[in-house]
Amino acid sequence: MSKLLRRHSVLVLLVLVYTTNYLDRTVLQSVVEPIKHEFDLSDGALGLLGGITFALFYGTLGIPIAMLADRFNRRNIIAISCALWSVMTVLSGLAGSFWQLAAARVGVGIGEAGGTPPAHSMLADIYPMKERGRAMGIYAMGIPIGVLFGFLLGGNIAAHYGWRAAFLVVGLPGLIFALLVRFTLTEPVRGGGHEMVVARAPRFGEALRQVVKRRSMIHLIIASTIATFTGNAGIYWTGSFLARTHHMGLAQRSTYLALVLGIGGVLGNLLAGTLIDRLGKRDVRWSVWVPAIGYILAIPFSVVGLLIGDLDACLILIGLTTLVPTLYLVSLWTLTTGLVGSRTRALASALLLLILTLIGIGGGPSAVGALSDWLKPSFGDESLRYAMLLGPVLTVWMVIHFFLAARTLAADLEATRIAEAASCN
Repeated sequence: MSKLLRRHSVLVLLVLVYTTNYLDRTVLQSVVEPIKHEFDLSDGALGLLGGITFALFYGTLGIPIAMLADRFNRRNIIAISCALWSVMTVLSGLAGSFWQLAAARVGVGIGEAGGTPPAHSMLADIYPMKERGRAMGIYAMGIPIGVLFGFLLGGNIAAHYGWRAAFLVVGLPGLIFALLVRFTLTEPVRGGGHEMVVARAPRFGEALRQVVKRRSMIHLIIASTIATFTGNAGIYWTGSFLARTHHMGLAQRSTYLALVLGIGGVLGNLLAGTLIDRLGKRDVRWSVWVPAIGYILAIPFSVVGLLIGDLDACLILIGLTTLVPTLYLVSLWTLTTGLVGSRTRALASALLLLILTLIGIGGGPSAVGALSDWLKPSFGDESLRYAMLLGPVLTVWMVIHFFLAARTLAADLEATRIAEAASCN
């Protein structure tokens, strides 16, 4: 097998694993309303179930797992993690109470903590910097593909067989991919992406300083955290919004969300990765300008889509916004691999995931759910519609930080390259 084909096959398998990651995560979002009615839950409780209950363990455990990935076999870590989150998804379907379901989702979070950081590190070792934007964009497609099948399978299975059956079905593919990772992938040589590699992985404090000492990295983290907050809140609550405001059935709204989030996300990531690679050759600042422009264009569509009374117009406008929710990930993961040393990549990825998870994944659904409960006395079932307007408001703040990151990005990338070269001498 040629070197090119071999690295592309690694990328494809890692995308499939990442897809099961979001498949297992999204199935909960597709059945929020049936779970709400069965366990008689408030929006605040539902927000916690899809937010901090999962995020706390997903984010915090990523740090020690990533430190292992910077030192030991990353392939094995990914295989074990994928098997764990798949088993816990199956157990979610067996929950007989809210607290049992919450415990199972904690297990999913523990498993998924070991998926992304070692995968980012492996991809950085098999793709050179000039090709990494497209590779990271393709890897990030696991999110919209997982969302597509999560909503498509979850909603339609739940509509015919109940929400528990949805968890049982979508949890199984991950076990197969875990075996494929373990027995078909080879651990890549560190620094294979044509950078020099330091012999020793840095300690936690040293790695943390690498992440925070670049000004562009700080702004990129803030922008990405806001994007995670608004994106996860939107994906988690849009199905409930369509059910309560526009009275769409479970199968109908799940199929719609599967198609627009899946197809829109794939197209958005491919376009972003391609533009970042091509325009970045002329000016590296395009790596953050591309997502910034995308989010600016999406703001009016999001606001009007939430407020308009016509269902068809609402669906079109929401569909247009699905091109942008994960654009920031292409920039974040591509630039992070250049802003930190080769032996710090997995840990840096985990540190970022900790921030994105606790504030973004944990805070987004929870904040909108709590805001919806607070507005309910005034707006009734329409409270969720107005609570979701928090997303486009925060997007303005996010865009500002993307443009601030661009101001020092080139200098910060060069400083990291020089520091890495010095550490190898």
